[in-house]
Amino acid sequence: MTYLRRAVGLVCGLAVLSCLVACGAAMKQVQEAAEASDELTKLSMSYHSYHEEKKAGPASAEEWAAWAKAKPDQTSVVPLIDKCKGGGKYTFYWGVKFDKLPAGTTSDKVILGYENKLPGQPGVW
Repeated sequence: MTYLRRAVGLVCGLAVLSCLVACGAAMKQVQEAAEASDELTKLSMSYHSYHEEKKAGPASAEEWAAWAKAKPDQTSVVPLIDKCKGGGKYTFYWGVKFDKLPAGTTSDKVILGYENKLPGQPGVW
């Protein structure tokens, strides 16, 4: 009987441990997704500030970064803009042309940004 109790206790302990490991991995994925969402939001807000001032989108990430470096309220976004350059963490398009947009929206104000992860990687649907 003592052997059986120990075996059951060991199995229960391993089950709890595996649940904790799985929850830890899931929490990491949630944190990474939240960070990416926050960064994309900051990039979008910076882009809109650029567009509002210049009345057009930037021609390149380099132009956008140079503008942000000259603005005290935008300098913190420069490292994020650098993540949009070729092969970076994010792909960021502006002036995307869509057939149907909400009334009053012009395509030069449309931004498409996403994290460069391939489908099937952990945390990607």
